[in-house]
Amino acid sequence: MKLIKIILIFSCVIFAQSQDKIPANIQKKLDEAIDHYNVSLYEESKTILLDLLYSSDGGKFEAEIRYHLGLACYREGKTADAFIQWRILRKKYPTSNRSKELSRLASKLGETMDAKSTFREEELEFDEELKFGKYFWDYSGADGRFLWGELKDPNAAIKYYEKLYDGYDDPNKKYKISLRLLALYGGYNNNKYGYNKELKAQSGTVEAKQYNKNFSRKVKSIFKQMEENISGELDLNFPNFVMWNYFWAVRLSDSQAWSEKVKANKESEIYFGKVISLTNSQPQDIYRTFSIMWLEDDAKKYVISEKEMADYLSFGLTNDILIELSGRGIPKELWRDLSQRGYDFSTIVDDASFIRSVKLEKLLIEANLVEGYSFANLRSELKKFDGWHNLFTNHNFVSFNNKELSQWLETQFDCKEENCLLPIINSYKLKIGSELMLQSKKKSKQIQRENQIFIPFLPISTFIVMKLNDVSPKDFVTLFIENRDMLY
Repeated sequence: MKLIKIILIFSCVIFAQSQDKIPANIQKKLDEAIDHYNVSLYEESKTILLDLLYSSDGGKFEAEIRYHLGLACYREGKTADAFIQWRILRKKYPTSNRSKELSRLASKLGETMDAKSTFREEELEFDEELKFGKYFWDYSGADGRFLWGELKDPNAAIKYYEKLYDGYDDPNKKYKISLRLLALYGGYNNNKYGYNKELKAQSGTVEAKQYNKNFSRKVKSIFKQMEENISGELDLNFPNFVMWNYFWAVRLSDSQAWSEKVKANKESEIYFGKVISLTNSQPQDIYRTFSIMWLEDDAKKYVISEKEMADYLSFGLTNDILIELSGRGIPKELWRDLSQRGYDFSTIVDDASFIRSVKLEKLLIEANLVEGYSFANLRSELKKFDGWHNLFTNHNFVSFNNKELSQWLETQFDCKEENCLLPIINSYKLKIGSELMLQSKKKSKQIQRENQIFIPFLPISTFIVMKLNDVSPKDFVTLFIENRDMLY
């Protein structure tokens, strides 16, 4: 039964083609067969697939055809017939994507069978612990409500799940626990707790916006936690993660999930874009289709075509890196360069500021302001230290705890005292900020406000390189003002 569930889940969410690109006429027949077995017309589906297999053009794509022929049999309940098709596939095409996929699934099943007794005992204990958490609150889905009881204390539920999360190492269990925290913080409950619940002021007021903003931040951190516990597209929780990104995007749009009234905004675009990024190798995914529809022209920055995907992979980019870059809204023209830098993109604190910093690096190089010591020099020398990439992705110097890295940086600045680097960088920041205010006096209030937060959120690496090259605050601000439109 477990193998049945695994196969069916993967067949719904993974569309891995054979190594050869499938022609449109063959793909049309495959889609027709898939539609037939998806509505329980198994005999008709198998007839289409067998006719295709023995057609003049179909033999070349036998691996893909036998894969779906096996699925049609499996769904019909004819397990033996299904395994015959899959055994033929794996024997004749051991290096095909479909064969590898079936091997991975068989391996997962084998691991489970080997530890059957332990697995059952642990799963039972975990299920009971999850059920106990529902005594504290009352879950509802994204589109409906499912009642289990009366909430007594939402904060007690959160503390319970956080403690339960720390008690398990299994990523699958951690993911399921995180999902319950998402339901609490995101307002997917019937207990007036979380996003858009029990607002203390009228909708649209400053108080209401701040109330939602606090919960939105919590949800963002939970999504990050969930993603950390997913191994990739083949993870069983991957389709669930895609779905919840979509439903959260809809909630931020203040719209109903399948209505024609969804209007993406700045907050929801991030999550609609994440859905698209996660499903670039699954073009038929339903949540991807709707996300592209709601984003309209803005979807282009997240969509990767088959040709683009092939090009990026040939440059050495992995699909996981593409998902990360696309999901953060980083422009495609920066992907190839960034992929070669060795950054841990999950440590990026503010996506927009990071993108501006990368563009700013290029501007500083083109203006010949960092010829003495370049960003490439800094990266090369820092790579021997753990967590070095944080200097390029984080604006908060206090968060670093690598003493060797700090000592090396202090040496570059000829520090005479311990912990003198932070005051030097902060003083430099203040001088740049003052110069920016001076040159922005005649600008609009909106631009002045944006300029005020531009400097504090730049990564530390920007100031280190500029300071080591003695770039004056005036020269830097002039360069920024002249190119501001390109940076924003």
